[in-house]
Amino acid sequence: MPIISNLYDKAKERNILSGIVISDLIAFFAYLIFPSGFAFFGDFHMIIGTGIGVYFGLSHKKEMQSYIKTGLIVGLLGALFSGISIAFFEWTIYIIRISFSLTSLLLFLGVFIIEAIIIGIPIGGILGLYFKSKGKTVPRTNKREEEFYRSLEEQ
Repeated sequence: MPIISNLYDKAKERNILSGIVISDLIAFFAYLIFPSGFAFFGDFHMIIGTGIGVYFGLSHKKEMQSYIKTGLIVGLLGALFSGISIAFFEWTIYIIRISFSLTSLLLFLGVFIIEAIIIGIPIGGILGLYFKSKGKTVPRTNKREEEFYRSLEEQ
């Protein structure tokens, strides 16, 4: 188990990179299991993967990082990498079924990258705003609790 705990500690240290990788992996593997979508192929998978990746990135945000900026970066880049992964998967299926074509690769990349931009920016921005508003709330503490914790610190 020390390998997993070390991996998790490293992921928390590099929260932006980890959020991007988590977004890509969840969206891609979900698309491999069930390749479909609501409006476009992979849209639901990108929404879920990007949401989880941005949530991870923002929940382990460093003090010097901005909520909205971090959310937008993780959301956009995570969705872009997810779109590229799904495009190459679709292109591989296209090669197996029909034939080799670089034009089809460019078409798949174009469609999935546009979809990723449409999905990644709003999810990153919305979750960034949510975490920003959540972070401003001051936790209410009782005076007795404060005195109790201070007495523990003194001992």
